[in-house]
Amino acid sequence: MGKSRLYPRYSHTQTGWVIIGALLAGACVVGASTYDSTLFPPWPIFAILGVIFIFFSTLTVTVDDLRVQAAFGMGLKMPAIELANVATAEHVENSFFNGWGIRFLPGGILYNVSGYQAVQLTTREGYVYRLGTDDPEGLLRAIQMRLEGMRA
Repeated sequence: MGKSRLYPRYSHTQTGWVIIGALLAGACVVGASTYDSTLFPPWPIFAILGVIFIFFSTLTVTVDDLRVQAAFGMGLKMPAIELANVATAEHVENSFFNGWGIRFLPGGILYNVSGYQAVQLTTREGYVYRLGTDDPEGLLRAIQMRLEGMRA
């Protein structure tokens, strides 16, 4: 029978205030430009902006004993990253050009809603996952504690 590990579950949600502000500004521009228009109804654009808001306004990262899980907004879950398959974990800084949302990087993928701080997980096969966070120290500590426990 294997060792039972009881690490506290890590869960942190980051709000993408810039994304929210941009969506609200976009809604105001659309509303103002179509206020007196009968040719172009603004509702389809409002619906698209609303869906983007619902799915990409926050990013929640959770870490349990076996995996790391990122989820955008109201439950748009990304594939779980199995900790048993993680070779390295490190605090990194994203470039401005990496952007926000779901981005493909050379050899990997980035999940981010705001800022430039991230924790990068590299799998044993060399695939890279970058998880944007405003708590890189806490996330990295939660991951490293579990990795050390698995390798002990």
